Amino acid sequence: MRRYSLFNTLYVNATAAADMKYLGISHVRDLAPGNDPASFAPYAALAGLAYASGSLPAPALTPTLANLPVTARTVLMEKPDGSLWLAIWNESATSPTTVSIYLGNVTSDASVYDPLTGTAPVSTGSGVTGMTVALGTDPLIVSIQPE
Repeated sequence: MRRYSLFNTLYVNATAAADMKYLGISHVRDLAPGNDPASFAPYAALAGLAYASGSLPAPALTPTLANLPVTARTVLMEKPDGSLWLAIWNESATSPTTVSIYLGNVTSDASVYDPLTGTAPVSTGSGVTGMTVALGTDPLIVSIQPE
C-alpha cells in the first residue's frame, strides 16, 4: 500500500534528533488507544529526553479522540510556538469513519489537510473546542493553533 509506506517512511524519519530539531518539533505523542507502546517507545523517548531535561515546557494541550478505529494510528507533534500537528491514518479503512477531536476548554483555530489531494485545507474552524473528521484511506493532518 503506497500511501502507508510513504507516510510510514516520513513518520520513521521524524525520529532522528536532527530531523526533530529541523522540523521544530518539541513533543511527539501517540494518541491512539491500543497502539503497541513498544513500537512507539523510540519516539516518546526522544521527546521525553528533551522534556525531562527541562529544555522544553510541558505540553500546552493534549487533544482526545473519540470513535477512533482500532486499526487507526496517530502522531501528535507540538512545535515550540505551541501549535500542534496531529497526523491520523487508518491502516485498513473500508469506508470513512467519523472521528471526533476534543480540545477540552481551549479554543483553537484548526485546519484539516489531506496531503494526498493538495496543500489547501479540506476544512477549517475558528475558535473551536473540538471538531470531527472523516477518516478514510487517506492520512489526515490536523493543524491546531491554540488561542
